[in-house]
Amino acid sequence: MNNEFFEQLVSTDEFNENPLLLLEELPATRHLANMKPESVGREVYIIAGTGKDISVNQTFDVIFAKKDPTNYIQTDAILKYVNIRPSDEITTLYEGMSGLCLVEFSQGIPELIKKLKPNEETYKNEVYDFLYLTTQVLMDKIIELLD
Repeated sequence: MNNEFFEQLVSTDEFNENPLLLLEELPATRHLANMKPESVGREVYIIAGTGKDISVNQTFDVIFAKKDPTNYIQTDAILKYVNIRPSDEITTLYEGMSGLCLVEFSQGIPELIKKLKPNEETYKNEVYDFLYLTTQVLMDKIIELLD
C-alpha cells in the first residue's frame, strides 16, 4: 500500500463515507503516567493519526496491518479518548493530526497490536508495522483496489 494506492483510495466514495484511523505506535510509558485504561485487557493507548476528521465514539469493525491488508481481522473497537497534549483532551482527531488515543476492543486487544512499534524504540521494518482501524465497507474497497 503505497502513496499511489492511497491517492486512489481517497478518491472513492467508500473512503469519504467511512473512517480510517492509522495506528502509528505505542506511547512511551512517561506519556501515560496518570492515565490508566478502565478495562484492562480491552483498552489500549495508541499514538494514532488520520487523513480525515474522526470523532470520539467512532466505531470500527476491522483492523489490518499495512504490510498485509488482505489478512485483516474482524473486531469491535471504539475510539474512547483523544488528546494532543497532556492537558488537552479533544473530541475530534482532525485531518492531518496525530494524538494519544484510547481504543477499546470489546472482545479483547487483538494480538496484531504487538506489531506496533513502542515509542522508545527505533522502527525496524522486519519487526514492526503500521495498523489501521476501519469498517468492513472500506476494507472491501481496499481489497478490491489491491486486486
